[in-house]
This record gives sequence, structure tokens and C-alpha cells, in this order.
Amino acid sequence: MTGSIIRFAAHRGVHEAASGVRENTLASIKAAIEAKADLVEIDVRLTADGQTVILHDPDLLRVWGDARRVEDVTLEDLRTGPFDADMCVPTLAEALDVLHGSTSKLLIDMDDERFALPAFETVQMMGMCEEVEWCGKFQAMCLIRAQDPQAVIWMPWQRSTPPQAGDLEDLRPQVINAPYLVVGRDLVRNVHEQGMSVFCWTVDDECQAAHMSRIGVDGITTNSLDAIRRAVHDADPNGEESQDERDARAHVIVGEIAKATADLIQESNGEYRRHVHGKATPADLVTDLDQLIEREVREALYAQFPEIPIVGEEMGGDEPEQGDCWFLDPLDGSINFANGLPWFSFSLALVRDGDEPVVGTVIDPAGWRVITARSGAGAWVDGQRVRIPERVFEDDDDPVKGTIVSVELANNFAWPGLKGIFGRLSERFCTMRVQGSGTASVSGVALGRGVATMVGKFGPVDHFAAVLIVREAGGVVVDLHGEETLSPRNRGFLAARDRQCADALVAVWQESLQD
Repeated sequence: MTGSIIRFAAHRGVHEAASGVRENTLASIKAAIEAKADLVEIDVRLTADGQTVILHDPDLLRVWGDARRVEDVTLEDLRTGPFDADMCVPTLAEALDVLHGSTSKLLIDMDDERFALPAFETVQMMGMCEEVEWCGKFQAMCLIRAQDPQAVIWMPWQRSTPPQAGDLEDLRPQVINAPYLVVGRDLVRNVHEQGMSVFCWTVDDECQAAHMSRIGVDGITTNSLDAIRRAVHDADPNGEESQDERDARAHVIVGEIAKATADLIQESNGEYRRHVHGKATPADLVTDLDQLIEREVREALYAQFPEIPIVGEEMGGDEPEQGDCWFLDPLDGSINFANGLPWFSFSLALVRDGDEPVVGTVIDPAGWRVITARSGAGAWVDGQRVRIPERVFEDDDDPVKGTIVSVELANNFAWPGLKGIFGRLSERFCTMRVQGSGTASVSGVALGRGVATMVGKFGPVDHFAAVLIVREAGGVVVDLHGEETLSPRNRGFLAARDRQCADALVAVWQESLQD
């Protein structure tokens, strides 16, 4: 396998809300065939009466606004509604009939081995085994392989390290199918040496698609078929990624990493609180979840940016004197997590030459939303641009009166000046909050939570991403002397919604240090 010819799989067909074409319908399949997708990826499930239908979710809610589970309804139930044949939930047989004789193949995906044999029987009955490829759960793929030694099987793979002979012997796949975050040059090369192809999913960013083509992948699954195909076509296979392209790709990557981390945190359901360890002090904790997240993030970063070193909260690392470096805190607020307080965050930042955060992401614990920023390109919450709204003051208004200022302790201790700050702000009717995650408290300023956050000492793994987000949202970051900076190393700093608040709080801080 050379990786020189890339195949494209239309993820659940070609679908878009604007046109009213829903995913996994005959309309989306026809659109993908018309767009000359090499493969049309669809998902299968079984109805209550044993019909193999095309649907991704176990229920009908997200796509069809119906909370029933597909396994609890019959095919006739699914066909009751205002939609015509092209726009309702189709059967696998109907999809195969539409695809038969076209230039596209059907890629049948399944997350449950119960669907494997009914799906295979339908394909075999229609005489279309050569027009179908298979991907999904490993156990389901083994059932397909047992039925058809010649079937084209895509083996699911979640690691950046390549599969070994023992991983492959039962399934004998022709394709390794992996999430793009873990697909790096070494994985592609090794899989090719073993005589297989590499497909990556789900790539919707054009810079990432160009990068995937440069490292030699054989196929890309995408929701944006035309744009991704064009990006790959225009990419110079022997060219080098520019710094601007890499930064743009890094912005997308960190958001995807944060999204996966947020999902992992929510799915953990407290499971990783069983083993809690003290680090420097009994109030400085690490949990199994901290370590799991850092391992997962490092694996993705090594795959995507093998040349950039990583400094992590739990596993350390060496910061270079020049160039780029990742700073990672997998769980900022571990003591909150360990004690069942649902207020903790995640921080990942790409920093250039030691003091210039270029890209950053955090997780907002209020709803587990992903916040990202790129230097000069703004701050974003779940893909929507965010800016701190301007405030209008009366001429004699105190900018901190009637507001909230967050602070963070030095582990379990008050840092110098904090007690005086508390007293002075109380007299000005300003309320202080200690929430327990510097990452969340600082980045919260960008979301309008209070007017400022004050931190006794800057921590690169905790704060680089958050200060970039505040700056890109229109806020101000200053050290305890009032100098604007995004790298107040080894000293105190504050992030404020505007310069008036920053100046007022710096003055209070300086006065309190004299006590």
C-alpha cells in the first residue's frame, strides 16, 4: 500500500440541515453517489420485528425527534409519518438497491455484534458482497469474517502504536480504521509494511485532511466530502506544513482532544476516585483519572505533532529553551474531583518560545463545554465566537462594587496579600469566591463569570490556555504590577474583564502586600 490514492467515505451519506437531507437516509445515500464518494458509510440496527434498518443512534431522538428506541418499534411504525421514501428510515435492502451498479461501495458500520449476521444475510441474498465493505465493533467484524473469507474488513483501532500480528490473526483485515487523532506517520508506515491500508475518521477540517494526505493515509471518512476532497487534491504531497497551517490544525486538534476528554470525564461517573494519592502534600492530589487523561492526550499529541515536546502535570517533561512546547494539566482541581465536588477542568496550550501561547483549550465545568482560542483569531465556545461585553459605569462608580472576584489558593494556603485583599474588597461590597480550579476560574472571566480572577502564582500547565482565552475574548491579563502579559512566570497575576477592573484590583493587591 502506498497511500498515493486516497479514497473518501461519505459519513452517513451526504447530508446537511440546510437542505433538509438527514443522515442515513436514501436521500443522503443518493447524494453521496452523485458526489462520487468512493464509499457511503451507513449504520445498521434491528427493529422489533427483526428488520435491518439504517440508523446510527439506538433511539430516534437526535435525528427524528422521537424518543423511542428502534429495537422497540416495528418497520411499519418507522414508516408512519409525513416523510416520503427517500427521507424516512430506510432498510438495508433499500440502500443496497439504490447503490447497486453505482461507482460507490457501501460501508456498513455496526456497534453491536447482534446486527452482523442479519446485515450479512441481506447483502448475500442480494448478491452484493463485492459492493460492500465492513467496519465497526471487533466482535461483529469477526462474525462477518467467519461468513465470508473474502469480505473487505476494516479493523477498529484506537491506539497510535500499530497493531501486531497477534492482533490481526483472527480478523485478517485489509484496512485499519482509526480515529484521526491517533493516526501518525509511524502508524501509517507500519500498517503499510504489513500489507494493509489505513482509513481515518472523521476528518472535517481541511488543514487536517491535507496533513493526513501528506503522511500517507489511504482513506478519509468525512462529513464534508467536497471540501475535504478538494483540500487533499490541492495539498502538495511532498510539501511541508507551514507554521500558520500547523497552528490552524493545532487549534482544531486541541478542541477535539478537549471534547474527547469531556466525554471521558462524564462517562467516568466517579469510577476513577478509587485510588487517590498525595503528591507534594496531602492537599495536592492525583487520581487515576488524571493519569488516564494525560496518557490519552499525550498519545494524540505524539501522533499529530511528534516534533513538539510535552510538559504535563503528572508525567513531567522538559521544556525547550526555544520553539514550541505543549503544556498540559489533565485535571485542574483534582482535590475537588477526589472529594465529589463537580468543579474541575482540563488545560492544554501550545506555547512558542516560552512565553507566547498560540493555541489553547479548557473544559468549562458548567456543562462540560469546550473553550478554545487561537492567538489573533478569537476565543470560541463549542464553535461559537465569544467576547466579553463592555460595561458602562456611572462617573463615580467603583468598578468592583457589587461584583464577584474569584481567587485561587496555593493548594490549601493563602498566598501573600490575600487576607488583606479579602478585607479591602469586602469593604467595597465586592464578594470573593474560591472555586478550586485556577483553569476554570481564569477562563471563566471570558464567559462573564465575575469581573476578575486573582492567582498568587502563575502555573504554565494550569494557566497558559486560560489567559489566552481571556485575552482573545477581549479581557485583560496583568501581573501584580499592572503590566499586561500572557506569561507572568513565577509571579502573581490577574485576569479581568477590562482595564478598569484590572487597575482597581492591582491597587488593592499592592496595598495588601504592605500590611
